[in-house]
Amino acid sequence: YCYNPERESWGKGTFPYPSAIYKRTGMNDEMLDHFVSVIGDKVFNNYYFDKWKMYQWFLAERSLRPYIPETMKLSSGEDILKMVHRYRNVYIKPIQGMKGFGVVKAGIKGSGVLFQFRKDEENNEIYAGSEDEVLRAAGALFKSGDYIIQQGLNFISYNGRVVDFRCIMQKDENNRW
Repeated sequence: YCYNPERESWGKGTFPYPSAIYKRTGMNDEMLDHFVSVIGDKVFNNYYFDKWKMYQWFLAERSLRPYIPETMKLSSGEDILKMVHRYRNVYIKPIQGMKGFGVVKAGIKGSGVLFQFRKDEENNEIYAGSEDEVLRAAGALFKSGDYIIQQGLNFISYNGRVVDFRCIMQKDENNRW
């Protein structure tokens, strides 16, 4: 379908590929390879940095280092214990995740650790009162996939809601980041 602004309606038809594509959503490798084979290297925004690569990339930039929260790959519940005792609040994030999906906040509460996360569009909490319970909760929450664990930051809030800023990398017309 192609939008016709004169008629203010969509028209059905068969149309040629555009001379460039700006990706705004996921696309499998087969489809991406197809478009590149037809229109050349004119598919923009076709690469996503995962969170670990982005961290390493930013960390290599000396001027950014003071502003980067400590981050490590999550390998066990022990990592959560170490980081939460060091920073009181940490965020555990899927390395490949986007838009806050799958993020878990873990923080000291009383003599234990409180895990806070969203599941099925609802806020959920798990309280782990001992180190063994923290390890069991970590095993249940992070049983598959790669995660990073990141130093918690003091967020800005506006009207009682947390405000965060995201870094989005895009290529320019010369195919440079």
